[in-house]
Amino acid sequence: MGAPTISFNTYVGTVEASKKLDVLNASEWIDRATGMIDYNWVNSGPGRTASQTAAERQAILGGFDASMIRDERWYQPGYGGLDYIDWQDALFKTGFVQNYQLSARGATENVKYYISGEYLDQDGYAVGVNYKRFSARANVEVKVSEKISMGVNLNPTYSEANDPGLEGKDNQLHKAATSVPLSADGLDYNIGDNTRYEWGGSSPSPLRVLQNSIGRTKTMRTLSTLYGTMEIVKNLNFKSTLNFDNTDEDHKSFTPSFVTNNNQASGTFTSFRKQNFVNENTLNYDATLGTKHRLNALAGLSYNWLNLEQQRIRSADGFASDEITTINGANNINVNDTYTLESKRVLISYFGRVQYSFDDKYLLTASIRRDGSSNFGQDTKWGIFPSASAGWDISKENFLKSASFLDQLKLRASWGISGNNGILDDYGSISMLGFANYSYNGALVTGLVPANAANPNLGWEESESFDYGIDFSVFNNRIRGSFDYYIKTNTDLLLNIPVPTASGFSTALTNIGEVENRGWELELYTQNLNGDFNWSTSINLSYNTNEVKKLGPDNAPILGEISISNTIYYR
Repeated sequence: MGAPTISFNTYVGTVEASKKLDVLNASEWIDRATGMIDYNWVNSGPGRTASQTAAERQAILGGFDASMIRDERWYQPGYGGLDYIDWQDALFKTGFVQNYQLSARGATENVKYYISGEYLDQDGYAVGVNYKRFSARANVEVKVSEKISMGVNLNPTYSEANDPGLEGKDNQLHKAATSVPLSADGLDYNIGDNTRYEWGGSSPSPLRVLQNSIGRTKTMRTLSTLYGTMEIVKNLNFKSTLNFDNTDEDHKSFTPSFVTNNNQASGTFTSFRKQNFVNENTLNYDATLGTKHRLNALAGLSYNWLNLEQQRIRSADGFASDEITTINGANNINVNDTYTLESKRVLISYFGRVQYSFDDKYLLTASIRRDGSSNFGQDTKWGIFPSASAGWDISKENFLKSASFLDQLKLRASWGISGNNGILDDYGSISMLGFANYSYNGALVTGLVPANAANPNLGWEESESFDYGIDFSVFNNRIRGSFDYYIKTNTDLLLNIPVPTASGFSTALTNIGEVENRGWELELYTQNLNGDFNWSTSINLSYNTNEVKKLGPDNAPILGEISISNTIYYR
């Protein structure tokens, strides 16, 4: 209640590389290169000595060979006009970071609200790398009546990241750390019309690649929730929520011709959309019966669908001009790396749970859910997953009330079955089609072929767990901890297994095998000293054994792994 509260927060800072790789400088590199070249020369033929000049060596060879002939400029003052370059220094820089946040919150008798906006601008620690993000949030809850309330939450975020290929194997930071520290053309090493330095590598200047290439990713994500609650009768409440998570992302890359080895520009454009919708509806009964009985019962159903769309197009044979960086400027399209993908999955769930507590000493919980997944076959898409647990807080018993040092002593046990439908292939239970080339009237043409070994009996992977534990606390919670012993068994594992290639396929997705994990976990926390000086200790110990209980038919090894090709076109 009262006037709204306005808040503004900001911070600024810098970011830079914490350390550089320790690589050879120019004189160290020359020393090692001289030794290697002289070794090659002396051992390449009789009468050859390390004291022979570059001209003498070239005359003997009848041509030039950089592995046997030194660059005489190495030994001249200032390296004879060659440029000494620390490529890491050339790429690294100090980036500036700034962040601004503005928010407002308030409430009236029937409305509560919170709105905020944020801007982040983070320059990277290297050339060409930066990140910007704009985000907002709005939460509003309205009390419609004494029994009904509604609310909405919105959280849109837009970000733009630029990375023209800095990190990773064979990317520019990798090349900078391995590039020769000498150049005949300064930082324009091996780009455009500049010829390659004979004693250097073939890669173009990492700095110029980063400065002139494009690696931009734009992401727009919106999280939205609409919910409502209603008290039907005393202690019985109904709640419904609608959640929608939408992500649109596109990535553009372009490398101009003058910073490539083959003098051909290249580019790609990839877009991605992910939509996740969840509707959940629950009835919840929560009541205290008498003075010692507490009952909570929940029943509900949920509907969830996930939609994925992806498109990619890659150039081929260069671009007509480096000035046009979009794919329409490409001379050709790489058909082997150009595709569209669409996928959708649906999960429907019915669930219920009952919790009972007597005098806060005896605790019982039982739950059951029935899930149906579109990933599986027509007769196997539904799974039933029950669970139960019990707890006994012994420290509240009368016979332990005299133990003043004891704060809590609780025994507990649980059992449950859960299901897994997390497979990469949303359509493994049905037949799919792919493309393949074949000869027709002497010409190579494209046709449709079966792309997978369909499995209409594909179903849920199940995990059955037993857990037995104890929680304890003594001396006003200064020593507390827990111990658990568990057994977890996974059956009907979802795996791609090898099949005879005579079937037309190399693998098949199926339910197979059984794996058991059992072990224990111990957690102990002690508060050793309190006051001006605090000292606490936390100890975690665990032990686990893993055993494969069942393999393939006749205990044959299961050697496959899930690997779904992105060249499959779904129907």
